Amino acid sequence: MAVENDYNLLVFNLNQVVQLLFKLQDEVEKRLVEEKAGRLDLNATQWVNFLSERVTLIQGLMNHLKEDASQVLISRLGEPVFNERPPSPPSMLG
Repeated sequence: MAVENDYNLLVFNLNQVVQLLFKLQDEVEKRLVEEKAGRLDLNATQWVNFLSERVTLIQGLMNHLKEDASQVLISRLGEPVFNERPPSPPSMLG
C-alpha cells in the first residue's frame, strides 16, 4: 500500500486543512469580539459571505484529501501513488 512519500503528502495536506480551520476559528472569534464592541454590524452580510466562502474552500480541500486517501488505500504495496512531494518543513535554524 503506497510509499512513505504518499503518507507524508497526505499528512501535509491534512495539516494545511487544520491550519485553515484554526484560522477560520480565530477569525470568527475576532469578529464576534468586534461585533460585541460595536465595531461591526451584527450579522453583516459580508461576514456571512466570508464565512460561507471559507467553509466552501475547506470542504473542497477535504473532498480532495478524501479522494487522495482512497487512492492510497487501494494502491499496491510499495507502489507510489503521487509524484509530487510535500514541501520540506521550515528550518529551525533560520
